[in-house]
Amino acid sequence: AFDNFQDASRLTGALTLTHRPAGWFDQRLIAGVDRALEDNQSRTPRNDPLAATYPAFVGVGGPNEGGLTVATRDVNTVSLDYAGNFKYALGGGWRGVSSVGGQYYGRRFIVRSASGNGFPSAGLLALSSAAVTSQGQDDRFDNNTLGGFVQQQAIWRDRLTLTAAVRQDDNSSFGANFPAVRYPKFAVSYVASEEPALHIPARWVNSLRLRGAYGGSGLQPGAFDALRTYNA
Repeated sequence: AFDNFQDASRLTGALTLTHRPAGWFDQRLIAGVDRALEDNQSRTPRNDPLAATYPAFVGVGGPNEGGLTVATRDVNTVSLDYAGNFKYALGGGWRGVSSVGGQYYGRRFIVRSASGNGFPSAGLLALSSAAVTSQGQDDRFDNNTLGGFVQQQAIWRDRLTLTAAVRQDDNSSFGANFPAVRYPKFAVSYVASEEPALHIPARWVNSLRLRGAYGGSGLQPGAFDALRTYNA
């Protein structure tokens, strides 16, 4: 009498392109896509024999008349990530790496649903054939984030690395009067196992790296987080 059906498909893919035109410059671009599709159906075909056996079920929406509810869900996510690195010598065993890049993250969420009750004969199970139809959800949300960053690294003999960076993110939920958000980053890394003055035996420690970092981060807001609504 009842048939609940779901068809779901998922596609996740990524493409990475790297380009090194010179020894002092390289760049990388990553493109990704994630798509999820759902078709959810709750089917109750017209069932005259069942209604004859159980008269209490007779009526619109019962097994005799039949009913159908259809709900679809489509979620698309697209991302682009670019970074370019400039490398150069600073003297005294130091070298520098200046980086610039950005990211784009877009998400589209579409949900639709409809239902119908009362089919004129067995074998018909389409919304267009139902005696009574009703529209359910019809929602579409778009949420996009665009960000960029600059980073500077100073590296001494491949043992000591100092990093300072800042990135800025803007989101479609912020609104016109809300500024983009900035996040700082500071880090220091030291490979102590490669320092001759420390005399760390290789048989005891294969690799020892000391690292400290400070930074800021944020969570991408929802499509309507900036709007305050009230319900009774």
